[in-house]
Amino acid sequence: LKRIENNYGNNVIVELPNGKEGGMDNVDSEKGVERLFFGDFNAKVEYFVEPAFYAPTGFRICRDSLDQHYVLEVKKVANYEQVKDQVQTEFPSRNTSMNLPEKQREENVAYNRKIWSKQGEEKLKRYRIETKTVPVSDAFAELVHAKTFATIDTFRTKGKPFVMFDGGWTTFRCVVEGDVWMLAIQVPAGDMKKLSDRYRQMMADVEADRFDEGRYLRLLEDIR
Repeated sequence: LKRIENNYGNNVIVELPNGKEGGMDNVDSEKGVERLFFGDFNAKVEYFVEPAFYAPTGFRICRDSLDQHYVLEVKKVANYEQVKDQVQTEFPSRNTSMNLPEKQREENVAYNRKIWSKQGEEKLKRYRIETKTVPVSDAFAELVHAKTFATIDTFRTKGKPFVMFDGGWTTFRCVVEGDVWMLAIQVPAGDMKKLSDRYRQMMADVEADRFDEGRYLRLLEDIR
């Protein structure tokens, strides 16, 4: 899914905490956990990974609250497994084995659709989002933005899509002047995969307190 939207949702002008004027950011394309991570505003760059069976993670690059410098915010769902176990116990699904009578199986399938939706709603209410923040330079912020924008701008599909079952999604997003650009894809490939792998490793290094900005400036420059 590739989308370009207005960065602002309307023409209302608001005063920001730093005293500058801004607008009401359009975050309508962000749903679920992504909304929990980034739903307060559109950052310069956002990267979000939602695997099929593992905890979502992501980061964004934005200005600090005093608008003095850029920060890299790495986000995760801290209680993912705990919440998953809770909702599966409280809202159990039903058996849909082919051994069941057809009518019973169809009833159970219909029931499961509703219960899985309920599970999803409850998870979002119970998730606890943790953020780890490190300061970054203007040069780093601009390079990550440039690589993210190029990835979205140059992406083209080739041929028919693959058949995917239970695949996760990777989302790249950035603000470009008055627009917000977004690309969501199930399986990054080629240079997009290289960039995605760098971003994942970058998040892991922040979590482990070993983030080295200079190293990533060099690694990102090597990606077209």
